[in-house]
Amino acid sequence: WEEVGQQVVGTITQMDVVRDHFAAIDDKNAAMHPRLTIDTELGDQIVTCSQAQLRSKIIEAHQTTGLEVGDKIAIVYTGIEGLAGGKTMKTFDVVVKTPEAPSAPVAAAKKAKPSAADLI
Repeated sequence: WEEVGQQVVGTITQMDVVRDHFAAIDDKNAAMHPRLTIDTELGDQIVTCSQAQLRSKIIEAHQTTGLEVGDKIAIVYTGIEGLAGGKTMKTFDVVVKTPEAPSAPVAAAKKAKPSAADLI
């Protein structure tokens, strides 16, 4: 995720969990990250959710809506938030639409930053 507004929109075709790619092979305490394969207009895109906020939003979506293959998803990189101690965190807007869920409401006015809800 490099540029604010970068987005991945499409239908989830595969979901799994992968080990942190920075962890040593024998590190049994390595962080695990959700990984989604998303069928987009540009073809399949693999999104490894290793950014802290994106990871937590995908896990939350799985726990609350039962995120699964066949769901539509929109992920938008919205920027960088400053944290204590001079650290930063990339921020994301994530919207999931299950096949049974109604469409997201249409935005009344064009927003300066893209909203994931406007994309599906």
